[in-house]
Amino acid sequence: MINHHSSPEIIERRVQNKTVGSFNVKSKLLLFIGSFCLILFTLKGIEMMMKTSYYTPHCMI
Repeated sequence: MINHHSSPEIIERRVQNKTVGSFNVKSKLLLFIGSFCLILFTLKGIEMMMKTSYYTPHCMI
């Protein structure tokens, strides 16, 4: 009787742990992708700035 009573709670807890775990993984992945994109974007921006400043005559700046 005790086992039958506690089994749904255990299952529910397991499901909760799984969803929380997957959520943590997803958020970490999103954070990683976001930071990677930000770094890439920043590098591209610097590269573009360098190119424009290199190609444009100094009188225009």
